[in-house]
Amino acid sequence: MANEISVRLGLTISKNNSTISGVADNKYDLTGSERFAGVQVITTTGNPIVFPTDLIIAGVTFVWLKNLSTTQNIQISNGFLLHPGEGTIFRSDTGPGVDPGLTATAVGAPADLEIIAAGT
Repeated sequence: MANEISVRLGLTISKNNSTISGVADNKYDLTGSERFAGVQVITTTGNPIVFPTDLIIAGVTFVWLKNLSTTQNIQISNGFLLHPGEGTIFRSDTGPGVDPGLTATAVGAPADLEIIAAGT
């Protein structure tokens, strides 16, 4: 098969009777079958974001994160700050066999982080 990974990003800004927007809609092949979805509790002292070994061996390409907390922020080591309910997606530049090495730290109290990741 082809195009098993779909990534759609969009941003719309409306102000003063004017709207600007952008959309990127891309599809990618998933060569293997490695993919992951889970929830990890993030503490205020910080935690590595844990990916399964088979996914790391294949290579992590896309990572989607969502802060499931309704009250706490989560700081991601790549510079993202996820406010309650916010999510983000990015492409990892690590190759097969290399863990992306991401960490997360909850601000104020522990918080749940939802993780979805795709292999190569």
